[in-house]
Amino acid sequence: MMTATIDLGGKEVVLFLAHALTPLHAGSSADISWIDLPLQREVHTGLPIIQASGVKGTLREVAEKDWGKERTDEIFGPDTEESSEYASAIAFTDLRLLLFPVRSWKGIFVWASCPLVLERLRRDLQVLGLGSSLSVPTEIDIKNNNALVADRTILVGENRLILEDFVFEAREDHGLKGFAQDLQKSLFSGDKDFWGQKLETSLVILSDESFLSFVRFSTEVVTRIKINNETGVVQEGALWTEEHLPTESILYGFALAEKVRRKDNKNQKDAKWVRGEIIELLDNKLVWMGGDITVGRGMVKLTVLNGR
Repeated sequence: MMTATIDLGGKEVVLFLAHALTPLHAGSSADISWIDLPLQREVHTGLPIIQASGVKGTLREVAEKDWGKERTDEIFGPDTEESSEYASAIAFTDLRLLLFPVRSWKGIFVWASCPLVLERLRRDLQVLGLGSSLSVPTEIDIKNNNALVADRTILVGENRLILEDFVFEAREDHGLKGFAQDLQKSLFSGDKDFWGQKLETSLVILSDESFLSFVRFSTEVVTRIKINNETGVVQEGALWTEEHLPTESILYGFALAEKVRRKDNKNQKDAKWVRGEIIELLDNKLVWMGGDITVGRGMVKLTVLNGR
């Protein structure tokens, strides 16, 4: 049964991907975990996300550098002191995890996803009128110890896929190839270089339970310390752990544009104009997102999927 497109009230939609080129820490201050600074996660699924407020804050900072303050305020809304004057002309969703890198016995690592993640993506695209943007696989039914692969080259023997310390019975699914190629064209501009070929051959679909296990227990956890300058040893109480999305994680999100709300909008800058500006801001852009930027964390490449 198809999901109906909803009335967006004149809003224009931009679909974009975020590809982590270094470990990414979008932190949460509270969780039932031994990790001091865990990742932001959905409460009901446990899947990692980057909250919309952090996404918008990051992109506003990028916009101010690229556009200057006046144009940024026009689209993102005024500073806090003048926030009652008019609202932003752009809204962002949370970034949701799409592909998670998992260590593999063959091919070093694979990009893994699961039916729940793909069905959500398909539903989101359909509801927002972007159903043709990606050829998302449908009706995937996988048992816990099974997997689907886009290419047999990552299999061991006839049908074994070895990820971390787990062995899955796998089979090649040609329907995944089109999805992998769509992503490859967007993330790597269609280039058949190492990374373009890697994505085409290393896409894996696991069961929801297996995928959630990996995103729970195969993230990167680092221990941080602070050195006392006077004693040269670790400062008392300054020892903590942080959780990061690993390098090569791929997330997706949406930007929804509407007309500029500023009172002096003499040129009647509409939602299509705002969408065009956002595409210019996001597409093929390198940004820094999350925490620990000064130690090389959070380098992310953004790519627009429906703006070319």
